[in-house]
Amino acid sequence: TIHSADGFFLAIPTAAAPKKGVGGKRISPSNFPEHSLGPLRFVYRKGKPALLVVDEQRARKGKRGGFARASARSRKTGTGLVTVPMFVLVPLVRVPKKLSLERVQSRAGQRFPRQIRHNLETFTAEE
Repeated sequence: TIHSADGFFLAIPTAAAPKKGVGGKRISPSNFPEHSLGPLRFVYRKGKPALLVVDEQRARKGKRGGFARASARSRKTGTGLVTVPMFVLVPLVRVPKKLSLERVQSRAGQRFPRQIRHNLETFTAEE
């Protein structure tokens, strides 16, 4: 189980969030580039994870895709403006165990007699 360090929420970046934040570090709400994309806004959703979104974004038309802050004209007219979720906020995350020792032991225990029998048969066949 993974909890947040400060006791509130874990912020999981969405695909729309930039990979790097201010200072070239891995993106988080604390180093989100608000100077270029706009401020983050908290959105509460009952029974669902909360979101941190950025308003007044426009989809980029290039091959790279993504979103960029809207120009002054598009903000004035409202053309093509969307609200983009940048982070999903969850209280904790449960990660399944990668290696179960009990399962490995039981499988090895099932194979062990077979391996002994096989080794004995090959040893007696050589004589």
